[in-house]
Amino acid sequence: MFGQKDEADEAPKQSGLHPIGCVATLHALIPAPEGLHLVVRGAAWIRLRAITREKPYLQADVERFSVNEEITPEVSKLEQELRARARQFISTLPDADRMQQMVDRMTPLELADSAMANLKCSVDARALYAAEPDLGGRLRHVIALFDQNP
Repeated sequence: MFGQKDEADEAPKQSGLHPIGCVATLHALIPAPEGLHLVVRGAAWIRLRAITREKPYLQADVERFSVNEEITPEVSKLEQELRARARQFISTLPDADRMQQMVDRMTPLELADSAMANLKCSVDARALYAAEPDLGGRLRHVIALFDQNP
């Protein structure tokens, strides 16, 4: 899956797609008044190398996009900061204890990715996050978005 730069473009070319996306598994299609909601789970970050076919659907050549997950003192501090924000948010949800247990088992990258997936923000903000190759940068990005979404 790759985010479109212009959501109104029904047939985007490679230049109309953000270059970093993810391999995802479709878990559910939920009918909604405005169409369908897709429930997906990302499995791996990928980089778009080239569109290799356009019809009858887009097909692409991709490569894995790796994130530097080195745990530095700064990354540890940022992780704790994000965990505190997530804990505060989760406390407002039904079944908060179960949700918190899930979050407690997440690696720092899984935590950042999960938070990013659930924050209200633009496709461009998501694309900036996805293109960040460093865990510290990803954590800073998500924390900044958390602060914009009280």
